[in-house]
Amino acid sequence: MPTAFPSAGPDAVPAPPPLAGAARRGGGATGAAGYRPDVDGLRAVAVLAVVLYHAGVPGISGGFVGVDVFFVISGYLITGIVAREVAAGEFRLARFYERRARRILPALFVVVGVVAVPAAVLLVPQSLAAYGRSAAAAALSVSNISFYRSTDYFSPGAGQLPLLHTWSLGVEEQFYVVLPLYLLLLRRQLVRRPLLVIGPPVLASFVLAVLWTSSGATSEAFYLPFGRAWELGVGAALALGVLPAVRSRLLAAGLVGAGLAAVLASAVLYDDRTTFPGVAALLPVLGAAAVVHGGAVHRVGASRLLSLRPVVFVGLVSYSLYLWHWPVLVLARTVLARDLPLWLSLALLPLMFALAVLSWRFVERPFRRPRSGSGTRRPLLVATAAILAVAAAGSAVLALGGLPGRFSPAVRVLATATDDTNPERARCDSPSLERIRSGDLCVLGAPGMAPTTALVGDSFGDALSPGVVAAAEAQGRSVLVATRAGCRPLVGLTSVSPECARALDATVAEVAATPSVTTVVLVGRWSTMVEGVRLGAYSGVESYLADARTTAPGPQENRAVFSRSLARTVAALGQGKRVWVVAGVPEQEVLVPQALTTRAVLGLGPLEGVSRESYDARQASTLSLLAAGTGYDVIDVGAAACDDAQCPVVADGRSLYADDNHPSRYGAERLAPLFAPVFAG
Repeated sequence: MPTAFPSAGPDAVPAPPPLAGAARRGGGATGAAGYRPDVDGLRAVAVLAVVLYHAGVPGISGGFVGVDVFFVISGYLITGIVAREVAAGEFRLARFYERRARRILPALFVVVGVVAVPAAVLLVPQSLAAYGRSAAAAALSVSNISFYRSTDYFSPGAGQLPLLHTWSLGVEEQFYVVLPLYLLLLRRQLVRRPLLVIGPPVLASFVLAVLWTSSGATSEAFYLPFGRAWELGVGAALALGVLPAVRSRLLAAGLVGAGLAAVLASAVLYDDRTTFPGVAALLPVLGAAAVVHGGAVHRVGASRLLSLRPVVFVGLVSYSLYLWHWPVLVLARTVLARDLPLWLSLALLPLMFALAVLSWRFVERPFRRPRSGSGTRRPLLVATAAILAVAAAGSAVLALGGLPGRFSPAVRVLATATDDTNPERARCDSPSLERIRSGDLCVLGAPGMAPTTALVGDSFGDALSPGVVAAAEAQGRSVLVATRAGCRPLVGLTSVSPECARALDATVAEVAATPSVTTVVLVGRWSTMVEGVRLGAYSGVESYLADARTTAPGPQENRAVFSRSLARTVAALGQGKRVWVVAGVPEQEVLVPQALTTRAVLGLGPLEGVSRESYDARQASTLSLLAAGTGYDVIDVGAAACDDAQCPVVADGRSLYADDNHPSRYGAERLAPLFAPVFAG
């Protein structure tokens, strides 16, 4: 999953000249030398951590902390430049934004334009529409807000978005909007009381980030500038000279070494399950700050290693490397329609570096320096026009639904299967707690009939709903739909969110209290709960179940918790009602609509589904546990959906799946005969 881009500071990182007050305090982190190669070296460490993390290299499970390092560097560089000019009375807002535009926009727009070509050829309409939306958001510097509203950064689906990494560009650009105005407003205090200027907003932002992450609002803390400003602010504090300079060579060496060790430790010890950012972000942030501050006067110890020419060169191209590396990985995933094997990710590294060097040499450097005597008005007008053009083009692609007409009719049917989902999802899935408790649940099927069956489940239940409803309609019956995507439909779990637990308890109570309901269909992604890991196009981290009796979560405990929780759920639902447990939905190893589209466009031949052997191995433990339980009947989807060789993904030229695991509406409706026994009698 993508993280922040390298600091968009100057190509050669200068130490911001000290302010008058900072000089009296010993220069702070501004340093004695004009150029800081060690800071370029720190950029290299950060971008390599990010790239290797995204490539799935073992041992770099926390490489996403590179974002924090980049934010510290950016806050240090940009604040130093702005504060110096403000203090000298030389700051001009137009000139500042002209420099930012020259530095950031050319390489960004080249990447957006180049990636748009294979995206237009290969991406299914839903994905191309998302690309258009993210291109427009990136151009307008609001990617972080756009992705906050639509995408969990650590979710498997994030790996399908070529421009997800531009979220951090939005954070920095929003910082650039506020910072100059803030420093201008408090310019009288910059020299005399820099801590008073920068301290309160840094503290407030950090407290907000901690409150968000501790309360489960991790997306807010991750994407929004209010929870990230403190990281940029730490770098800003160094530039403003709030700390005394480190004059001792021994102390400087120790500080830089400890700081670099902290950054590397967080990159190795953290992973996707780490509650982040917030308190956990202190390690990489303070580590980066220690490297920047400790090396400001003396270049000793680790600072010398960071100043080696090969390391510095990686830092110089880090912005372009970041811009290119993520789309390369995403497009490769698009071709395979699944996560990349490690060997292929590593094989793509030279391509990423080649594109980065070319971009740095022929895009970044030529645009970075203004022509002699040129003003700011024309470059700003050109930049504004380019921003509006990219935003308009992206918005048009979004408005046109991802341009489905670019495919032939037969391919279009396959490509648009991503949208062939339960048509009642928005209305019926995941109702509010108030709706559940008031009995305001969807009733689907034969009109005017009281529901005789309740459908309870997670996203698999929602996906199969069209098939269950079709079976009910065929018998003149109706169904009470109570599904909740993302929530495990097992009573008594302590390893689910409080919201999920409350919603399930209310659902069970409502179903039990509905006298017309005599049967219950219970659907869940049982194999993931039993095995503890998701199977599909994108590999998932281990996921352990726990209940009140759990002492040591783990793979074996998952099986025990599953059996106990299923028994509790059946007992709660089955008070005078017959319970049917639906299991064995075949999980495919690729994003089926995308894989079908890619193979059709590239002429690669038909796509085979997961083999029956693999399916049986995946479902063996789950079906065995279900067979050992009592109080319910089992509907085995795989028995109907798979033949002796495989579990097909296509029937009559249409995709049976909307992604890698969830049946499409068409696929679910083809399973309607399987649910007929539920409504018999």
